[in-house]
Amino acid sequence: MLTVTQNNQTEMLNQIQGFEMDEEVNGTLVVKFASFSVLNNPGHILIDERPIFTVDGYDFRLAQLKKNNNRKDVTAASTFYDLVGTRQEAIYGGTHTLNEFASFIFQGTGWTFTNEVPGSRLIPNFGENNVIVLKDALCSAFECEMKIMPNKHVHFAPKIGPDNDAQYRRGHNIKSLAESVDWSKMRTQITGHGANGLVVTYTSPHAGKYGVIVADPITDDEITESSTMLERLKSELVDYPEAYFELDAVELTNKELGERVWLIDEVMGIEYQTRVLSKKTIIRGNKLVTSSVILGTTLPRKNADLLVSQKVEIDENRKEYRSKFTQTNELIHLSVEEVNASIATLELKADNVSISVNNRITQEMAAINVKADNINLSVSNLGTRVSGTESSINIQAGQIQQKVSVYDFNGQTISSLITQDPYAISLMAQNLAFQGLVTVTNLKTPGATIVDGSNVYSSAFVVGRGTGSTLTMTAVAGSHLIQSIDAAGLRIGSNGSMGLSASGAMGVYVPNSNLVAQAGFRVTGGVVDIQVPAYINNASIATENYVGTRIAQLENDIKAWANGKFVAK
Repeated sequence: MLTVTQNNQTEMLNQIQGFEMDEEVNGTLVVKFASFSVLNNPGHILIDERPIFTVDGYDFRLAQLKKNNNRKDVTAASTFYDLVGTRQEAIYGGTHTLNEFASFIFQGTGWTFTNEVPGSRLIPNFGENNVIVLKDALCSAFECEMKIMPNKHVHFAPKIGPDNDAQYRRGHNIKSLAESVDWSKMRTQITGHGANGLVVTYTSPHAGKYGVIVADPITDDEITESSTMLERLKSELVDYPEAYFELDAVELTNKELGERVWLIDEVMGIEYQTRVLSKKTIIRGNKLVTSSVILGTTLPRKNADLLVSQKVEIDENRKEYRSKFTQTNELIHLSVEEVNASIATLELKADNVSISVNNRITQEMAAINVKADNINLSVSNLGTRVSGTESSINIQAGQIQQKVSVYDFNGQTISSLITQDPYAISLMAQNLAFQGLVTVTNLKTPGATIVDGSNVYSSAFVVGRGTGSTLTMTAVAGSHLIQSIDAAGLRIGSNGSMGLSASGAMGVYVPNSNLVAQAGFRVTGGVVDIQVPAYINNASIATENYVGTRIAQLENDIKAWANGKFVAK
């Protein structure tokens, strides 16, 4: 039943007296007994230098030892409290569930846990302490209790022990070994102040019997609803006497630690709920049995009569807000939420700061993300499921980028993008619109291009740069030169008429190339002046001999024609 382990050696303790195991709802768990150096008690010699005692799966480490001849008086505490020497050096602060906090506390300890405490709480700077201190802080924040179980296991609950609605009457079916009743802390009315002007006053039904005794008000800016504040007030108000009873009734000793028991006091005219706050267990016939319990008071009973008679005064703003704070060694995350409306968050890291605001009703979100080498600002409107818009500015040491985009019900995204770096500014958009005087200057060479309304001014225009052929239009010595370089030719086409006009003496001037008319060449209303060799079907005709022969032939033709038409006189 009871064993002792020292230096990996385990032995039975068969000759002991006065064994008591005391357990309280606050987590205390200790054993006391005396062991004797007699035959058939092999473990007695191992009781030295903080051994471990085991009974029914519970482990206890020696805390106090008194020796007297062949007797050793032992006081041992649960090995759970060995964790006072185990520290969690990291930070795990912020808003988390109890499961998350407890997982952080017990990591690497060999202890497991179960939990029935709902919700989450804010505990800033949680960590950097021993496990026992962190456990106490956790139970305080969640207003819960912890029970040490066998086999290195603990259990968290709002209140440990069941509620079987058991009822007992003082002086009738229970008899106390000792009792204490304190009326000094009893109050019957309390007021609470919450966020957004919330004010709730709760009056206990006991005020009808004992009068209105006002308790100090409480203030909690994290409470935004009347129902939440009402529960807080009921938990804070002590509208019953504080009472403690030590009992040895057989029926009560079978109750579990923390179990709720209704106590009816007909003399005082009230009934209130007590709990089994402490149990004393002994060994009887090689079994653990409860020898006595201590009952203590908790909350007033919530039956139908009490609910009918209670008085609640409420003045509130109905908006509900929630906030969350997460803290680890790596980051701090803060968020404030207007429930079902919007949420704002701030996240801080060593290399990153992020701020965002999200309006869930309008589906709009704004965000700022700051890093050592990058700042990003964005605003988005998700709109409906089939459309939305988004804009962002991204700033880096060597580049600034600005983007605006929209997506439609066809799944198409239309964007405009401006990118700036030390060497260039890039514009990308479905349409570019400029208003005012636009000047484009090349910093490497002199000159500029100016766009002024419908006019474009520049000293030269280049088409086809980098494609193997280039078309240039350049102002040269007061004249305009259109030139095709590295190309097969220059073609000017028109589906209608096309005119060439020149007011200078040179007219249309082709200095170094042929002028070719594939469909014929016609001159109307002018003189053809050919000053260079001319060709017909690749044969030279505009030579001096050809012209002289052609003129003589024309003279003969004229004479022959004239002789046929006229008679000499």
